[in-house]
Amino acid sequence: MSTTQGEIYILLLPKPGNTENDGDDASHFVDPVAAAPKKRTVKISLLILGFITLVLSASTFAGVGFSLASRDFSIAESGNSSWSVNSALGKVDHNVGSEAPADKVNETEAQVRAKTEMVDRLYCGHSPCQFLFMAYISEQESKAQLHFKNWAFLSGLLNRTLVLPQVYRSRMGACHKFPFFNYYSPSFLTSNAASFSYITHADFLSWSREYPLPVTAQTVYMHRLDVEEKPANYKPPLLANLKGNTCARDQYGLDFAYEAYENPLVVFKMHDYWKEDGKKKMLEHVLGTLNDPAVTFGRTNETKGDKAKVMMVDTYLVWEPFVPNPAALTPMDYNVHWQTVAKNIASQLSPYVAIHWRMETVPAENLPQCARDLVSTIRELDGIFNVYLATDYPLQDHTASANSGTFRNIQPQHREAIDILKEAVGNLTWAYLVFQGPLAANSTVIGNHTLPVPLDPVALAEHDRRAPGGRAIPVVIKKDFDRGYLAILDKLVSVEADHFIGATPQQCGRGSSSFTAQIIKMRAARVGKKEE
Repeated sequence: MSTTQGEIYILLLPKPGNTENDGDDASHFVDPVAAAPKKRTVKISLLILGFITLVLSASTFAGVGFSLASRDFSIAESGNSSWSVNSALGKVDHNVGSEAPADKVNETEAQVRAKTEMVDRLYCGHSPCQFLFMAYISEQESKAQLHFKNWAFLSGLLNRTLVLPQVYRSRMGACHKFPFFNYYSPSFLTSNAASFSYITHADFLSWSREYPLPVTAQTVYMHRLDVEEKPANYKPPLLANLKGNTCARDQYGLDFAYEAYENPLVVFKMHDYWKEDGKKKMLEHVLGTLNDPAVTFGRTNETKGDKAKVMMVDTYLVWEPFVPNPAALTPMDYNVHWQTVAKNIASQLSPYVAIHWRMETVPAENLPQCARDLVSTIRELDGIFNVYLATDYPLQDHTASANSGTFRNIQPQHREAIDILKEAVGNLTWAYLVFQGPLAANSTVIGNHTLPVPLDPVALAEHDRRAPGGRAIPVVIKKDFDRGYLAILDKLVSVEADHFIGATPQQCGRGSSSFTAQIIKMRAARVGKKEE
């Protein structure tokens, strides 16, 4: 950890002596008790210099266990209307560009039938086996969790095996870099095994290569418009324009056979489906559509009466799950190693207050006064000298892009608000996470990332071309660090805090921050466990 004028930088460093960012080997993060066919031992490391010293063992991170001191997690209310205080508490998939299976012909019909049954049983435990593949989820991790859980339960209701999505940079989908277990514990999957079954992304790729027949597929496009708002001249999007389909083909060689099915099958949402009386209607609407032979059965002699082997789902819905299962609304546990890292950080900061302030959607003119209100709220807390700040503003470098992939317009008022926080309460120590490589004389800093070598001008020009308007990260290096890990730690450190402060919607914060809502739910669950 390094300190500057009362600030704490919690550094995530590559292993000593390594002059390059060696990426994120998923074998460091897969939960050792994950219910996956191939289990990997996981070691992670985090190094915090200064008075916060953590070491996790792995090639990218290092870990030491600390015991978390018990504290009183009573609820404290602030009189400030703008801020509320809550005191309650892998290995990368290298199958990129893999070739399609060898010839799936030249066998007798009986041989092919026997082989399809064998392959299905090998990977699903039964035959025939049909899959639900989350190709694309439009939301970031907090809301993507909700959509994932919703479709996990839907996969069971549709008698399909769920393919676990990949993860990267707080996103989920078919074509991201790292396995599901880099982010999450298997607890949600195992505790709901009676409701649905799943297969890992890697095993699904293996199944697709070994399956002796062309793999039929149908894409379900979940539209964000209401059924009543469907334009009279509406035309479905072309498959070639759907991100999940194209990258599945180009990146993983999943050249599915779509021709015999309606593609894409567009499902418009029901009006107010997120309300209690609308959820049942939405569920009936979706299941009715996806079980309707008129739109889900094949249209050729070979596929007549059969549903596609793979249902590819592209979802653009923005609200919470409509499946009536409480587990669909309960935050998933993160990988146990990230939980350990967060507890280690908390034990060194305690007692402390955690603040989540997403500035992206706040009117810039509101920010300075919001900062002053936040300072007043902090001063109401007795015995607190450490502040952990989770924000989308690039704290390490005011001139850099934001920490959120959707926050693209940083104004002078953003910097003014942060300066007010840092200067108004001089006896507080501010802490936040950054990723930083070896600081060498020729290092180049972009946002919260330090590159060990200067950026290649050609690569930088390509980055600017792909990200007009100074859009945040990706950083142009050989292997990117996954900033999604930092977001997970921000949540978990906030959950462990003695107090948690979130901005009031609209005036100083986002109207409906799923990030903040998840932290509050996890803190409440944590208190419940402590009281049991």
